[in-house]
Amino acid sequence: MNRKYILAVMFMMVTALSLPVSAQDQWKDTDGNYINAHGGCVLQHEGTYYWFGEHRPAEGFSTQAGVNCYASANLKEWKHLGIALQVSEEAGSDIERGCIMERPKVIYNSKTRKFVMWFHLELKGQGYGPARTAVAVSERPEGPYHFIRSGRVNPGKWPLNLPKDARKKNWEDKKYQEWWTPDWHNAVEQGMLIQRDRKGGQMSRDMTLFVDDDGNAYHIYSSEENLTLHIAELSADTYRTVDGISVSFRVDTMRHRLYSRRGRPIG
Repeated sequence: MNRKYILAVMFMMVTALSLPVSAQDQWKDTDGNYINAHGGCVLQHEGTYYWFGEHRPAEGFSTQAGVNCYASANLKEWKHLGIALQVSEEAGSDIERGCIMERPKVIYNSKTRKFVMWFHLELKGQGYGPARTAVAVSERPEGPYHFIRSGRVNPGKWPLNLPKDARKKNWEDKKYQEWWTPDWHNAVEQGMLIQRDRKGGQMSRDMTLFVDDDGNAYHIYSSEENLTLHIAELSADTYRTVDGISVSFRVDTMRHRLYSRRGRPIG
């Protein structure tokens, strides 16, 4: 696709909407409270826009409440509908209060008529080590969402586009143990981290979702220590599991955006 065309479309999207807030102000909801919805998404359903995002505490970044949900008819005035997915008070739960829930994304499954939320999850007290993805489901767009499971992506599987010879390489040499060196970068490009994480599943941090025109849904996520972008297909029936083999790309993993074949932005 023509690069200039893509940039033009992105520019028009950013400038078309005149937001009622300046860079120095806090964008407030209809109750006068600032909108607390970090790293989220907007879902349009039956004429209403739903904005989902991380509820950030006043200090720190661990999740103390859950995922917020706001609704609007015009993308300017937003009503707070409450916490769509709440943290658990159960000790040991994957989403126990104090975990890290980031980048919530919601899609609608027309087959099941349910709303499916995926998000990046880090277990309580473990920093950014777990690098998991998690899924929750609701009957209504605003929730409440029922937490299903969390984990890494495609344990035991190789990305579809990783060459077969790269799957057999030995990365035990000491020159690959020091990070950020030229040798280390070269090894990463050849699949060293994919091999390292294959048994337990690939890392999943910043992420988004995409539902194609044919109804197939995809999970797009930063992986391999945030150095690559992976795409994996969700289960065709429920969107609740990652069934498809992933594909790995060497691209910017922090600011990705998808476009359909027609040039329509999709994620």
